[in-house]
Amino acid sequence: MGQTIALPAGPPVPPDLVSLPSEAVPGLLAQCAALLAAIGARLASPVPTAAPPTSDRLLTPEEAASLLGVTPAWLIRRAKRLPFARPLSRKVIRFSEAGLQRWAAARKP
Repeated sequence: MGQTIALPAGPPVPPDLVSLPSEAVPGLLAQCAALLAAIGARLASPVPTAAPPTSDRLLTPEEAASLLGVTPAWLIRRAKRLPFARPLSRKVIRFSEAGLQRWAAARKP
């Protein structure tokens, strides 16, 4: 069912707890309480998971312009000021679809 782990070194636990000296009981209880607290904290903390991969399509100026309701020339003129513009070379520019959607959503009243 589960994985067995080795406990941290501590005083050995006698097979018969009746023979445990009274002065050793508080220390053993403190160790047990610390172990229970650590296990409880681990159970309460969320298990880290990898973020799901996001697909970000690069749009042509024509595709991006149609989504925004502007002309491709308008987008190309303002490409340096638009955070979702992705220049691929001196003459080729594409627009991040996810970035465009975030930008458009932030600008809506």
